[in-house]
Amino acid sequence: MDAVFFAPESADNQDSPESPPKAVLAQFTDLPSIGEFISVEKGMSLSRTWKFSTANGDWALRWSPHYQTTAEKLNWVANALSHAHQQGAHFVPVPLLAKSGEPFVVVDKGYWEVSPWMPGEPLTHTSDSSQVKTTLIALGCFHSSTAAESKQLPISQTTAYRQRLNGLKILAGGSIDSRWPAELATLISRATEPALNMLQEVSSVPTRVQPVQVDSRAEHFLLSAGEVTGLIDFGAMRIDTPWVDIARLTGELAQGDSAKRDHLVALYSEATAKEPLPQVVEAFDLSGTVLAMSNWLTWFDGRIPENGQEQLRLTELRHRLGSLVGLV
Repeated sequence: MDAVFFAPESADNQDSPESPPKAVLAQFTDLPSIGEFISVEKGMSLSRTWKFSTANGDWALRWSPHYQTTAEKLNWVANALSHAHQQGAHFVPVPLLAKSGEPFVVVDKGYWEVSPWMPGEPLTHTSDSSQVKTTLIALGCFHSSTAAESKQLPISQTTAYRQRLNGLKILAGGSIDSRWPAELATLISRATEPALNMLQEVSSVPTRVQPVQVDSRAEHFLLSAGEVTGLIDFGAMRIDTPWVDIARLTGELAQGDSAKRDHLVALYSEATAKEPLPQVVEAFDLSGTVLAMSNWLTWFDGRIPENGQEQLRLTELRHRLGSLVGLV
């Protein structure tokens, strides 16, 4: 998990199955009267997801390529989610165990998982304040539910910190690609040194490390009737500081507005009775945004993607980064 950059996932995956093999669901005992499979939009993910219904409710079937994860990782995530659910985070999906006793089966170069389909509509940066506050409370509940494994470390010893520091040092050393659009290359170059300085300033701040989601994007929080009814996508889950989740969510919701982000951090801290660390969130937000943009440009060989969703994502990152360094 110590990759230098946060690699975006490519939708162009030739190994991706078009439909689930019958051999997969036959290995799960609790799935009577399986109905039609509905493919969920792939977006930019290497994995694939289908929704299907049974007499026992709606389910999600997820395929991940064998080179993206491991059996050990999937077992660890399933155990962590099961524990979180038992501790009160009922909005997380606990994977169904196969006949083998493991939370997956291996068929056709990939891992297949079945978990409950979580209801609700995704949070967005335009959601109202009550929905945002409810989501931050839910994130705090999730962190509390996984805190049994926690221990105290300085921020500098966390994976989130090391990833960001290593990536920024590479950029600062002159790895900005000449193929990148000049405007974006200038923006990344201008933001790299402040991001490095911010990280180094918080290096000794103590934090607890525990199971965290890592990819706590707004769209992964599902709401129904004003309540969080689903928190989904745990493919990046690992042991790290909860502040990486908080920075990911509040940074996206604030869209480069530092005052708004700090307000959201305060709401999270109020809900969890944890000391607010806005300086850590600021450092993670800026450094993560710099590296995300540089990674996207590297992934697409410096060109602006034509795909609507990918283009929208890069435009959002450009706006956020420009706002964070005062260029928008």
